Amino acid sequence: MKKAFVTGITKGIGKAIALALLQAGYEVSGCARQGTAFQAFQTENPNCILYPVDLADSSARQKFCTSLKELPAFDIWINNVGIFFSGEFWKESATDFGKQWQLNVVTPYELTQAVLPAMITRKQGTILNIVSIAAREILPNCVGYTTTKFALDGFTRSLREELRPHQIRVIGVYPASTQTESWGDSSFPNGRLLNPNEIAKMIVSALSLPEYAVTEEIQIRSIFGNLP
Repeated sequence: MKKAFVTGITKGIGKAIALALLQAGYEVSGCARQGTAFQAFQTENPNCILYPVDLADSSARQKFCTSLKELPAFDIWINNVGIFFSGEFWKESATDFGKQWQLNVVTPYELTQAVLPAMITRKQGTILNIVSIAAREILPNCVGYTTTKFALDGFTRSLREELRPHQIRVIGVYPASTQTESWGDSSFPNGRLLNPNEIAKMIVSALSLPEYAVTEEIQIRSIFGNLP
């Protein structure tokens, strides 16, 4: 049974991916902040191993990275956790940008470094990063977020080439606006926001390919285009 790990596992896209992987027969574990969503996910999915950690906390993240190095190798590592703030650039605070940089860039960078040596030793594994359509198209009123996603895209593409000789697959997923907490109580017509389950299905399909084959990029959006 293949082992998969999902960051930000208790909500949104991360939760959908985890449930789809469980249904497909994977052994799934993941991490998230403690809270109501964490407890609910743990109760509903007792076979899933959860690690309580706030990845926005650099100290907690470093401790978690150390503990990851002591765990058995994962077959699939999914960097899903992230944060999104919108608004005019000239009004964005350094604090808000810093939070996005830490979660959207530094976190996948550091966690991947922690789990990669075991994959390299085995010459087997998959790193999958949830990037964003914002890394491919310029969207208004989210300069800070777009900056972090361009960085994550660069990390994904560079890492892919570096790991080819080690037979490790690197996949970038570029979803458009999706039904998650990032949109709060916003209301849009049916079909304007993607359903996280649709993204999860695409990911499980990509992971089902034989080890020598890789879907390097998955771009998915509403047929109606991006939100204005």
